[in-house]
Amino acid sequence: MERKQTITYWAVVLALVCLLVPLLRESRYLQTFTAVDLESTVETATTAASRYADPTYLDAGLFMYGPGAYLEPGSFSLTVMYSADGAGSYVEVYSPGWLNEDNTQGRVLATMQLDPGQTQARADFLLDRGVDDLEFRVWYGGEGALTVNTLTLRSGYLYWTDPLLLILFVLALAGLLWWAARKGRPQAAVVAALIGLTLLASYPLFTDFLTVGMDQEFHLRRIEGLFGALQSGQWPARISTQHFGGKGYATSVMYPELFLYFPAALRLAGASLLFSWKALLFAVNLGTAFSAYFCGRRLMNSRAAGMAAAILYLLSPYRLCDLYIRAALGEVLAMAFLPLLLYGLWQLLAGDAGQWPWLVLACTGIFQSHILSTEMAAVFAALCALAALPALRRPARLAALGKAAGLTVLLNLWFLVPFLTYTLRGGFKIFGSHVDLHGHSLYPAQMFVTFWSPDPGLWSQELGSLDSEMLLTLGLAPLVCLGLLAAGWWLFAPQTGGPRPGLRIGLTAAVAAGLCLYAASVYFPWELLQRIPALDRLLSPVQFPWRTLAFAAACFAVVAAAATVPFAGRGGKMAVLGVLLAVAMLPASALMDGLLATPVYMGQTDSIAHIGGNYNEYLPEGVNDEALTAASNALEPQGELAVAGLTKKGCRIEFDYTAEQDTTVYLPLTAYPGYAARLNGESLPLTGAPDGRLAVTLPAGSGHLTVDFAGYWYWSAALAVSVLTALGWGAKAVYDRRGSAPRRKRGEQVGAAVSV
Repeated sequence: MERKQTITYWAVVLALVCLLVPLLRESRYLQTFTAVDLESTVETATTAASRYADPTYLDAGLFMYGPGAYLEPGSFSLTVMYSADGAGSYVEVYSPGWLNEDNTQGRVLATMQLDPGQTQARADFLLDRGVDDLEFRVWYGGEGALTVNTLTLRSGYLYWTDPLLLILFVLALAGLLWWAARKGRPQAAVVAALIGLTLLASYPLFTDFLTVGMDQEFHLRRIEGLFGALQSGQWPARISTQHFGGKGYATSVMYPELFLYFPAALRLAGASLLFSWKALLFAVNLGTAFSAYFCGRRLMNSRAAGMAAAILYLLSPYRLCDLYIRAALGEVLAMAFLPLLLYGLWQLLAGDAGQWPWLVLACTGIFQSHILSTEMAAVFAALCALAALPALRRPARLAALGKAAGLTVLLNLWFLVPFLTYTLRGGFKIFGSHVDLHGHSLYPAQMFVTFWSPDPGLWSQELGSLDSEMLLTLGLAPLVCLGLLAAGWWLFAPQTGGPRPGLRIGLTAAVAAGLCLYAASVYFPWELLQRIPALDRLLSPVQFPWRTLAFAAACFAVVAAAATVPFAGRGGKMAVLGVLLAVAMLPASALMDGLLATPVYMGQTDSIAHIGGNYNEYLPEGVNDEALTAASNALEPQGELAVAGLTKKGCRIEFDYTAEQDTTVYLPLTAYPGYAARLNGESLPLTGAPDGRLAVTLPAGSGHLTVDFAGYWYWSAALAVSVLTALGWGAKAVYDRRGSAPRRKRGEQVGAAVSV
């Protein structure tokens, strides 16, 4: 790209960015509550927006309270519109859950008098921590009439950084396109097309609200819990701070969260939870598009093949259902790496074994996304290896397999060791589940449905009906791909004396996709397999056999790539891409259009704490999640205890105490292995309270106690091994790339030739 073109390009980009500047006005928190949005202590006269009280209704005292708002740290003002005939009425800004240094709860953050003869009052206050229970308490003075109309809460100017971050993301995409343009027009066209496809698959995200998703609450809580853990100094995070009133939940130990560090970092940068979630989903779509394109392009040595794979896979109805309806974040993250897995397996078993590092990247990505997908990928890879066993016996391929497996384990030790520590220890609720897999298998009639109900169900129903069934289909596009592949085989193969390059890969992928569909169908003998206790324990955690549709979708993406190969010329390939885009968009657009009309789940000002309850799969057995949530969020001494200097930051509690005798204290922390207590610098044993909280017995006298989640020494050792492995592998990759790069003149392009 010449200098003049570069200047013109960035001038256009900056002009478009200017169109986003008006969004800055939406970065301020502004919400108006009417009096009827608050709870009243007595039945009084009301209108649509106000409440009225006088001595006939109420003696002096608390009149209204609520609404329990969520606020990030920052500066705020509250303006109350009212009318008052008598003196003594006032409004408090109050947080009932605020934990004070003396172990009491509740703090008045601001107070304003409702003076007679005035119509509004204002109070400013500052929050140095987030609260999710903010109340406006209206106190009636007992004299004359009091009418409260509205309460308007405003923040300082830059409450959220969403608009600024959006502008940065737009500039990043523009930079990516500019970088591709410097490589040449074909590369720029590919990057522009992939970004366009991503925008097409992401348009339900371009709202200021979020619609209902099946597992959405759980994953939003994971993001908030990781955000809180990082704020409190956990690195890497092990215990979420979001669940059970802040007592903690071991999601970061039992569920991989590497890719959640991106939205958590956005939260640390001041983004709202809504924006962070949507940015993550957009990034998943973008990464999936490039992953599928890479697989198709590399396998077929054709840009058109890569684009066909990206179209079919990115717009797969099953993937979009995972993304938006199921909100199965772990599975949809793992799906972004399945094309890389297919590419790596093919190269290892039938191609260039020297491409094994891509297998490491794919396996690491899947493992760091979703444990169940990892188990299924391991079975899939093992079956592929059995099918290609003669080729795998060659020393070069065995060596590549060993290097890929060893490096994958070393890179993931930092998560694997803590996960195995808890898993082998046992005693968690998740390990005792049993699911009837056959009852959640699919009928062939629903596997390729193009249109579905505009309001599909959120749950997988038992066999016998498809009423309110979740959208579990691959759409019509895979069948069209098979037809194009067959047409290419019969029409063009005779002209070359045999199959065109890539058709063998396409046929292999088609067979693999068919086996995946068989595993998801009612014809697969899940009932027979689950009669064997050992297999039942292994298979039940999979929960739904239709999860194999993810692998089928990835295989069909390879079929789509192969289907473009026999069609010679730019016109023929563009026609194939047009057909694939049309048939892929039919179910995709129906799903996404219907999604926009579903109920709103949360808006920008909403907190996940107000949306729903907790999950309990990763709680120790015998612990009731409701009892744990209801337990006090303050220290609960089982005897006389004086507390001073109390601070709680995430999973760390610190305080000074004085006691006349040994006293057991229940701490507002979930009793997980790995916590450590130190009294005046010396270790102190911890136990579990009956309701699942952590407990410690303090000796008589006085002292300073610190309780924090420390994990185990070998967790830190595993982290060090993974970090050193990643750094070493990265340094070697850079060295090899520089060493293998041929010397060339400035501006000269190098690399393998790629067909249209």
